[in-house]
Amino acid sequence: MEIKIHEILLYGLFLSVIYSESVFSDDNIFPIGQYNFNIAERPSVPYPALMNYNTNLTEQGSGPTYSVTVSRHHIIPFNVLRSFYNTVGERDRLRAMGGFFNIYANNLHNFASSNGVDCNSLGNDLIDAANLAMALGYGTARAGGERTLSSFETFEQFYTWLPGNLFIGPNNRSDDPSDGFETGAAVVVGTSNFIILNRLYMNMLDYIRNGDNSLLNSITSDLNRVAARKRVYQLDPQNWLYVNGKYKLNTGTKSRTEIPTHKTYSDSNSCDAMTPTFQKYLLALSQISARVYHY
Repeated sequence: MEIKIHEILLYGLFLSVIYSESVFSDDNIFPIGQYNFNIAERPSVPYPALMNYNTNLTEQGSGPTYSVTVSRHHIIPFNVLRSFYNTVGERDRLRAMGGFFNIYANNLHNFASSNGVDCNSLGNDLIDAANLAMALGYGTARAGGERTLSSFETFEQFYTWLPGNLFIGPNNRSDDPSDGFETGAAVVVGTSNFIILNRLYMNMLDYIRNGDNSLLNSITSDLNRVAARKRVYQLDPQNWLYVNGKYKLNTGTKSRTEIPTHKTYSDSNSCDAMTPTFQKYLLALSQISARVYHY
């Protein structure tokens, strides 16, 4: 079988990369080896700023009528998301979460487009972060090194701000759990979603404390469900009470099984092309490998 010399050289380069942990000219395209993947400080929110609401939480706008500031509230708190991810990385078990990283990578552009992000302003950031997620899932990139990747900043932003773990609500709350779990969030996300999020939270805590790798299957399965949601849960005034000058979740309202989707942004077509290219490189190298083997 004929094979071109440059294909043999390319395969040789691939082998040298695998075994020496050297890198291509741009690691973000095809991350290989060990890197510093530790989440340290709280990443900034990757979505645009939210407009204020009126006191009845029925309209958004600017000016004195719209005095209620709102934000995206975590259901599973950031500190748990960070500790869990860092612990999995320290134990070199990120590859065990490959199913989640695959869904995350292929939905990353949807997280952006469905929540008002202008993808034209991001360059290749979404593609590079998606490639990194795929590399973690395939095990070609691993935690525990000293090298850094520029794509990790975008990766950690969207991981710690997954739309399926966020809901929009007033900042002035009497029931804000601070660094705790949002125990009243069922009224916002629905009973079935809340069960998933609560189970995921408890299993993450157990894993952080005990390092039981058998939990990773259940955690990954639940993370898959959370990552399947593209849009942050929107503010519904029926879910809030205003008591003594502060807002709180209306937990007395029966949790709904179906949550309506409120479109506050038009999905941006500029994000459509921002999908991972990692598998294309992997497929090409696999084909070259097969041809060299038969040669």
